[in-house]
Amino acid sequence: GHKVPPPGVAPRRGPKEKYVNSVLRTPKSAICPSRTESASAGQDRRQGRLMTSRHVRTPIMAPLLLTVSVVIILFMRHGDSLKFWSRAAENPSNTHRALRLQRDVTEEKESLVESKEGRAQENPKEIRYVAFGTSSTWGSGVKGLDRETDVYPKLLSPNAANLSVRASGPGTPAMCLMSMTGGFGSDALYDVIIIEYHNRMLDEVDIVALYIFVDRLKKRFPDALMVFVRTWYIVGMVGYVDPAHGNWVGIQYWNRAAGAETPPFHSDQFAKKFLTSIENGFQWTWNESLQKRDENLSQVASSVGAEIIYLPRPENAVDFFSYLQYFAPDAHHLSIEGHKEIARRVAKIVDR
Repeated sequence: GHKVPPPGVAPRRGPKEKYVNSVLRTPKSAICPSRTESASAGQDRRQGRLMTSRHVRTPIMAPLLLTVSVVIILFMRHGDSLKFWSRAAENPSNTHRALRLQRDVTEEKESLVESKEGRAQENPKEIRYVAFGTSSTWGSGVKGLDRETDVYPKLLSPNAANLSVRASGPGTPAMCLMSMTGGFGSDALYDVIIIEYHNRMLDEVDIVALYIFVDRLKKRFPDALMVFVRTWYIVGMVGYVDPAHGNWVGIQYWNRAAGAETPPFHSDQFAKKFLTSIENGFQWTWNESLQKRDENLSQVASSVGAEIIYLPRPENAVDFFSYLQYFAPDAHHLSIEGHKEIARRVAKIVDR
């Protein structure tokens, strides 16, 4: 039977309960950005304050927290099936199957973005995109990048809703779907939903939050095409095993410690330094967490029948140099070319 813990010993909690309780300790105003805040996002969250928790120490609050926990779990898991969460189904003609993305990638035109006037004439029933994700989707890392034209959601459509939030994982949209999408009005209906949380697919709390989030999305937008983005990055993913200590060392630490200079990743100096390391016998490998992230993302995507698009990456980590064009100077966030590549791959799925 169920074992009751000794007096004074708290029962063990699963990842879902840990996630819900951590959210409960956070003021709602700090958790849930409005649609406008999501779009302009992050200036007040650079210190990671989005999910800052406040610990409740007053014993009298325990019964209240227990009650609220039950209500939150029931709402998150079952509340979406209520009628007002299913309004997307009221207009079956708005499914992605009836829509086709205009092929606007030409040799004369680098951007996938058309003018509003031209797009309205060629595609009167415009596809409605929304994107949720991390700082990569938000547009961090590239000086001079225009978040209204250069990030991949806006490359797909100038009217796309980019609801990504910096310094945040899937826990934010899992709790705040309604406020982030602007309520239940007709302007909050989407045909294509893009989700980018690959780099958060190690922590069990993030994984559970993503399951909850996509389950709510599926019930809220039953006819929408859901597309997951599998990204990767050089800093944190490429490294080598230190023969002296047996630990894995990221390439960013090697670049700082292996010489007096720390050349930028996109520079000729770094290229020369990297090639010299190969000649000296360095065995560059992927971080072992990369495969686990891939597996966890695939499992979440398959749970809701979603598609997955992949930012191109080499089979062997040592060959990453040929893919530098997809990354910002920090070798972590997407470059403008990286945003274009993701937009092209999403467009192919929508258009097929």
